[in-house]
Amino acid sequence: MAKIIALEKSRRSRDEKRQASLDEAKKRAVRDIFQCLHCPSRCARCGTPIDPQSIRAKAPYRFCEACADEYDAYMAQLKGEAVRDRYWHNETWMEVWKTWIDHKYAIDRHVKSREFIRLLDELNRAVDE
Repeated sequence: MAKIIALEKSRRSRDEKRQASLDEAKKRAVRDIFQCLHCPSRCARCGTPIDPQSIRAKAPYRFCEACADEYDAYMAQLKGEAVRDRYWHNETWMEVWKTWIDHKYAIDRHVKSREFIRLLDELNRAVDE
């Protein structure tokens, strides 16, 4: 009977270690994803490398020239302003921009949440040890 208990304890211990390792890997992946999403040298929309000096101040995110131009057109259309005739600026294009902005806003809120800050603190402590 002692062997059965020892095997069960050993299996449980192995599973707990495996789960702890998996949890740490997931935490690191989350941190890396969020850090990459806020990289100052890449466009927030398409990921193209950009020169930080060329960033437009009025945009809420760092955009390359092409994405900044599209963002400006989106904002103009939201305000009901006439914009250059661009056949792809239809309702679904507007929906894509709205959804992307909502997504970015949700990510920004999550990154500032107490729980995410705690996660980063835990990861930083693990790296320092």
